[in-house]
Amino acid sequence: MTNMLRLLIASDSVISTIGIENSIKRNNDFCIVDICKDYESTIKAIKTIGDIDIIIINFIEEEKELKLSSHLNELRPDIRRIILTTSKNITHIIAEIQQHITAYIINDISPEELATIIRSANFGHGLYFGGSAPIDKLLETFGSNRNLIACKPYELTQKELNVLKLLSKGKCSKEIAKTLNICYNTVETYKERIKRKLGVNTIIEAVVFGVEKNII
Repeated sequence: MTNMLRLLIASDSVISTIGIENSIKRNNDFCIVDICKDYESTIKAIKTIGDIDIIIINFIEEEKELKLSSHLNELRPDIRRIILTTSKNITHIIAEIQQHITAYIINDISPEELATIIRSANFGHGLYFGGSAPIDKLLETFGSNRNLIACKPYELTQKELNVLKLLSKGKCSKEIAKTLNICYNTVETYKERIKRKLGVNTIIEAVVFGVEKNII
């Protein structure tokens, strides 16, 4: 079993769980280490089971799904995460990508496609999508495939995104500096970089651009 991929299934849908389990059992190189039916049991499993390569997350509620992704970043960043869902909510998908997931798959994917993505995800190269995920909208938000894989909308760094988000809330540079615990001049530098990367002339235009493209 040493050469097998060890998979943890986290799903609160009985029907989806059966489908995922049956798809996985078709492959001799996959091993299911546990099946968790809710957030709490999943957290317990990842704390107690040492050897997990990939977790397949299939929660009905987007909020629980995102919460688990965030928690996994803290507890077990080594585990590859595959989101298997019905949600095509672009804002939610972007939030999941920013949690450094490995794959985002819509439930209409075939068992063969799922197996291929699981094997690809194990190598950790890039970001994988399957089924009818809204790739065009994601590329519009990130600006390019390279930015999407790097999880950097229009090459904006996380610090620049934080500044842009605060600007969209009406915060001035002084307030942003205090909130992010950085100096005023650094905020001004970030603002200039934001405008340059988004190809706009003013901060108002940058905020509008960010909202329209679902960046913030």
